[in-house]
Amino acid sequence: MTQDGKPSRINEIRLFFSPDATLPPLKAISDLDGHEEAKTFTRRMMWWLNGENYSCGPWAAVYLVLTPALAPGKIRITDEGTGWWNRYALAGVPADFAKAPNAPDIVRRAVVDALRTIRPDLYDLVNGTEKTVRTHGDDLRFLMQTRITKRSTIELYFSLPTPPATSLLFTGFTDAKTGVFLESPALDTGVIGAPLEYNAKPVGIAEIEKMTDILRTKKRPVLSKLIKSRG
Repeated sequence: MTQDGKPSRINEIRLFFSPDATLPPLKAISDLDGHEEAKTFTRRMMWWLNGENYSCGPWAAVYLVLTPALAPGKIRITDEGTGWWNRYALAGVPADFAKAPNAPDIVRRAVVDALRTIRPDLYDLVNGTEKTVRTHGDDLRFLMQTRITKRSTIELYFSLPTPPATSLLFTGFTDAKTGVFLESPALDTGVIGAPLEYNAKPVGIAEIEKMTDILRTKKRPVLSKLIKSRG
């Protein structure tokens, strides 16, 4: 939600883990350590759903706690949060889950189950998003700006690789007359996660229109709908 109480699109899923059989106070639980592939899957799920206008209703950020205090596979949505923007959800996992060889799958399943539990009316959307993310992985691109001119449709979008790799920024041009798609070389942003701001200022499109000499014909990527960081 925005601070005035209006619902907004989901814009964060943060993962936590408590190994205790009895759940401590939620605010005292630490972030999930490691498991970068599962965290990347979570980021991709979240931003793809953001582009589909998925909303948690009363909050924009989900803090998902993986805990053996619940039976494995069980999901519980709470009313507790650290601010007006977020709420905690709990996902049951085995006590030794963090060292299990299938730990990434456990995390991915918990994320998907939590998103379906929060919005059971969007069950099919969450399932479809999971399939897209699993199928296309590193090839997914997330649309952050678009502009239609007489000459072309200009799109600014980014990738979400697994850390320590950082996000890449791309510019796509679709020729208005021919429909041919062209793309600029990748720009390494140095940012882990969504590069919604680059070099401490919003990324604009106006200066990118000067890049036509370096564009190359490519197959159009698997691209999300337009994402929004707020609202």
